[in-house]
Amino acid sequence: MKIKLKTIYASPKLTADVGSVIDLPEKEAADLIQSKYAVPYIAPAPIKNAKAKKGETATIPTGDSAEQEAQELEVVATDLEEKAEKASYGFRSAAKKTAEAARKAADEAREKADELNAAGKK
Repeated sequence: MKIKLKTIYASPKLTADVGSVIDLPEKEAADLIQSKYAVPYIAPAPIKNAKAKKGETATIPTGDSAEQEAQELEVVATDLEEKAEKASYGFRSAAKKTAEAARKAADEAREKADELNAAGKK
């Protein structure tokens, strides 16, 4: 199962940075998602592009990929809010501001998804 990491990942077979997309066995991927260390990854749909060279495809943003981005940002915002509640005052304030920014970015990604979906229906 493909997942997108929210933290660094290290195992005897693989290391990966934050934001990396990796393919893991179903159970391990599900455990990381359940623990909020990762989110499911849905690849953007490849679309043939007139400018692409023969045999190549180009990807364009779709409503689904923008919605996935919004969901990932919501998870990040929720995680930050949970950590802020347990943190000292100085960190709490910074985490809340970052969570607000993540929620705003999620809203913008959802608007983008709506626009892309509307454009696709025309």
